[in-house]
Amino acid sequence: MGFVAGALVQAIPEPQGMRFTLCDENISRYSELSHATAGQNGKLIQVIFSNNNKNYGPMITTSGQYLLSGGLSIGDRLIVQCRPGLIRMRKAPGTVGAVGSCIDRYTGKAAPVIRLCGQWLAEAGFVRDALAVATPEPGCITLDLHDRGIEQYSLLVKHARENKLKLVQIRQYYKNKNSSFAAIKGQSLAQAGFGVGDLFRLSSEYGLVRLQKLDLKSLGF
Repeated sequence: MGFVAGALVQAIPEPQGMRFTLCDENISRYSELSHATAGQNGKLIQVIFSNNNKNYGPMITTSGQYLLSGGLSIGDRLIVQCRPGLIRMRKAPGTVGAVGSCIDRYTGKAAPVIRLCGQWLAEAGFVRDALAVATPEPGCITLDLHDRGIEQYSLLVKHARENKLKLVQIRQYYKNKNSSFAAIKGQSLAQAGFGVGDLFRLSSEYGLVRLQKLDLKSLGF
């Protein structure tokens, strides 16, 4: 993206976020650039090189009251868009996830997948061996919890086949026995219009998980 160590960056607050613009390395009048930046409630910063265990490589770090001008506060989660010479950040509207990829065992090609895991799943009733039906709609997938049991399972399979729905079994997350795990992939995602890299907003209540495709244009991207 061009943000190498030592590069000068103009940090400007924007509605619900920030913009980091790489400045021309042949700047003739630093004072004018500094004045123009301050006029936009921004700040001039420099890319540093981090060499610690958590972060290695070029890094942008900034702080101060001017971040409040972008509507940001401590604990906010951000969505970041990176382009050559430009990095833009927006406050995430709630809990946001990204569609990952996996290898389709039938075609051997990459396919989209959404993996859900954590204690929050169990708290919503999606415990180990529970069954759920994934219902795809344009730009949305709903995961509905159903009771466990062989008889119920056979009815669910019939219902899923007749309505071309995806049956999902909740499993135990291998890293934490108290956490649940579920994966949605294949045709269900394609029917809802989800592709690899797409962002989605997650909301949940007991017995229901809703994944809504995120409209990046609404965030100013």
